[in-house]
Amino acid sequence: LMVAQWTLQLAEACDYGVETSCLAMSCLDRFLSTIEGYMVILNPLEFQKAALTSLYIAVKMNEFEVLGPQNIALLSRGQHTAADVEEMELYILQSLNWRVNPPTALSFVRLYLQLVPNLDKQYLDILMEVAELQIKQSILDYDLCRVPTSKIAFASIMNAIAIVYGDKKLCTTMRKLIGAVTDIDFKSLVKLQRELFEAIPIEDLESFNTRDEEEKKEEEFGSDKSIEFDHTSSHKLETYSDSPREVCKNNCRPIMVRTVTC
Repeated sequence: LMVAQWTLQLAEACDYGVETSCLAMSCLDRFLSTIEGYMVILNPLEFQKAALTSLYIAVKMNEFEVLGPQNIALLSRGQHTAADVEEMELYILQSLNWRVNPPTALSFVRLYLQLVPNLDKQYLDILMEVAELQIKQSILDYDLCRVPTSKIAFASIMNAIAIVYGDKKLCTTMRKLIGAVTDIDFKSLVKLQRELFEAIPIEDLESFNTRDEEEKKEEEFGSDKSIEFDHTSSHKLETYSDSPREVCKNNCRPIMVRTVTC
C-alpha cells in the first residue's frame, strides 16, 4: 500500500497520468512474482530500488518528459545511485523478458467505450474520468493486482454508467457488447464492481451524481438486493489471492519517500 501510494503521489506531483502509475505497479508486481524478484521482497532496500526503477521504466514508456536515473536516485535520499537504478532496470527488464508495456485497465476502458456508437463526447469524457478514478483506487488494493485488467475495466465502466447516466438500457447494451468481444461473464464481476464502487471517495462520488443514488442503483441492478453499494460498509470482502505486495508487506517494511518535488 505504501509503495502504491508513493507511486501515485509522485506521478501526480510530476503531472504524470494514472496509466503511468498502472504500468509502474504492473512491472513491479510481475517482477516480484518472478524467481529473480522473490529475493527482492525480503530486502527492504532492494525492494525500494525495484519500486523506484519500475516507476522509472513506466515513465520512459508512457511520458514525454522523463526522470533521469540521477533524479530517481535522489528520491531514495542517498540509498541508491544512478548506476544502481540502471543496474536494477536491466535486471527487471530481463526478468520480465522485456514485457514492460502490458495492456492497462485504462487502455481496455478506451477500447470498450469505442463499442458504443454516437456517444456524446462530453459524457464520454465523464465516463472516462469516473472509470479512471476507480482504476486509480484499484492500484491501492493488494488483492486486485492479480485480477485481469480487462475485468477491472469492465466493472469500472458499468459503475461509471450507473453513476453518470443511471441508464439501464445503456448498461444492458454495454454488458452485451463487452461480453460478446471479451467472453467475460458479467455476473462473475458483481463482487469486483462493488469493491470498485466502494473505493470511490464519497466526495468524488457526490460530485458525479446527477440523479438520486438509490434510483440509479435500482435501475441498474433491478430488484437484486444482493448488490448493495454502501460506503459505510466496513467488512472485509473475500480476497482473490495473495499478491506479491501482500507478501512483501508481511515480510518487510520498505523505506519509501512519502513526499516529493519535481
